[in-house]
Order: sequence, then structure tokens, then C-alpha cells
Amino acid sequence: MQSVDDQQAFRFNNGFSARNITELKNCIEDLPIEDFEHHVNKEENDFSKWIKLCLHEPVLADELLRTKSKEITLLLLKDWLLTHKAKKTLNELHESPSTGVEISNLAKKLEKKPKEMKIELQKNTTADIPRPKCKKHKDKEPSMNTGLLVKEFIFGMIIGLILGIVLMKIISLF
Repeated sequence: MQSVDDQQAFRFNNGFSARNITELKNCIEDLPIEDFEHHVNKEENDFSKWIKLCLHEPVLADELLRTKSKEITLLLLKDWLLTHKAKKTLNELHESPSTGVEISNLAKKLEKKPKEMKIELQKNTTADIPRPKCKKHKDKEPSMNTGLLVKEFIFGMIIGLILGIVLMKIISLF
């Protein structure tokens, strides 16, 4: 799978970046809907542009251009990654010296319906591959949502402590 250097990496408005389709998918999964809509809206689809211009995948870019939905975008990216993994595996099997057993197993897999192959491939690959984390760029400040989350977390902790103290007092009365 093609990766680009940091200069050509996709930059999200929240400061994260992606250098390939796997990183892009992982970042979009964690992306709040407001940030997604910043990149995909009526006027433009930043993901489609980047995939076409930097990763040179015009078919995937055209598919992404047709949707404004985060869920469908993720499905298209996951589908592309599964298909890419399957093609790579088939190419590796084709190029390596194969035994009759390997070819027989491959033939059995090819007899399955495409949906069954994707499910099997997903089961076999997702557990083996560690999920790359999104990289935070130092040149961007954190979004305002981060500050709000920290405030909500601290508020929740204080409420939890107060409830804990009250419960301890009630329990100690019995």
C-alpha cells in the first residue's frame, strides 16, 4: 500500500494527519462528525481529492466523491483495504513457489462467494495487524472540543468523589 511523506500527508482540521488509506480510515473512525463535515460537504470532499492527487487511486476517489456520509466513507475505505489485501495475498501466492496443497486451498477459497471471502479475510487479518495511531502535528493547536472534554471529565470526577463520600457516610451509619 502506498504511503506518502509527511509533506503530502492528509491534514485533518483537528491537527491529526494520515499518510495512507489505513491511517485515513483509522483517523476518520475517531473523527467527530463536525470535523468530518468540515472535510466532506456539499462543496468539496477533501478525502477524495487527497486520495486522487497524492495516492493516485482515482477509482476510490470517485467512489468517495459520491458520498457525504461518514459511515459510507468508512465502508468504502474498509472495502478498498480488504480488496487490496486480497489482491496482494493472491499476487504473493502466485509469485512464490506453491505446493499442490496451497493451490488446492486457494481454489477452494475462490469458489466461495465474494461476501464470504471478505468476512473470512476480515477475520484473518484484523486481529493480526496492529492499528496505527493517528499522528498529532505539532504545528496545530488542539481544537476547542479538547478543552470542553477536559472540563467535563474534571466535573465528572468531582461529582463522583462527592457521591463516593456521601455513600461512605451513609454506609458507615449502618
